[in-house]
Amino acid sequence: MGLPHGFEQFVLYDPKVTESKHLSRLVGMEAADIEAGRTKVDVTRRLIKRVNPSADVVGVQEPWQRCPSALKGCDLVFGAVDT
Repeated sequence: MGLPHGFEQFVLYDPKVTESKHLSRLVGMEAADIEAGRTKVDVTRRLIKRVNPSADVVGVQEPWQRCPSALKGCDLVFGAVDT
């Protein structure tokens, strides 16, 4: 029997592109992400895949309220807000 792999399916919502003000609070973000114009969803996907390469990560570059259908299949939902 193998070791459990933890969470393997993720749905990420964030409409924002990386900015310098995010460097101190977005884990895994690098200055190169800002220069490349990467989205916060792409940075988070990269971090998750480093931890679990077999993870299925769906990124939605919208607020969840505009596209909530992806949440229907989720077993666990949590939010993190700036304010």
